[in-house]
Amino acid sequence: DDIAKRRTMPTRLLVAHGEGELIFFVARHPRTSDPMMLGRRADSAILEVHRHVPPKAAKASWLVAGLEQVVQDGALYLATPIDPLLLLLPLLERARGGASSLKRESSAGLYKPLSEAFGGDEAGLEQHLTRLSGLSERLRAICDVNDKYGEPMVRLSDPLVLGWLRRKAEAVAAHLRAHAAEQQAAGATAGAAGRAMTQFDCEDD
Repeated sequence: DDIAKRRTMPTRLLVAHGEGELIFFVARHPRTSDPMMLGRRADSAILEVHRHVPPKAAKASWLVAGLEQVVQDGALYLATPIDPLLLLLPLLERARGGASSLKRESSAGLYKPLSEAFGGDEAGLEQHLTRLSGLSERLRAICDVNDKYGEPMVRLSDPLVLGWLRRKAEAVAAHLRAHAAEQQAAGATAGAAGRAMTQFDCEDD
């Protein structure tokens, strides 16, 4: 049964962002549709699991302190946050329809409940994403929202998506610039310290 399978699963080494239990599940990659491993941390975040494998020539394993065991799988699993809106983009695009399905070039698509964006094979994704707190408000970053009904009706908006992606790209660029400046400052400090030590040694001689 499922409980027995979970108990017999081999141990893996996972480094995850944040604290708390992770509930793992598989979904489709929003760009390639390939299966991808994800984890949900309570109602707060979705994490993407990456597997880093050592070179084939290297024989690696992990000695885990506290567990008193050796993990034979030398791979390292990293779980990093992913914006759940990225996972929803292809589903919302499909759900809104558009000029091709509505046969009206000027149409921006249909308003639909979020639940109708998920297909039969996406039930697992729906189960996890809809448990995230504040998801309805976050959808306003990429969707037009109609609140006139009992359940909010959403429609993916191309202008909102472009603006949202632009802000993300600008945030990444700003982070990289700040990181480069920090590295440059650290290098300058290390260089100055090295020169000072060299001068001190010369004076002692």
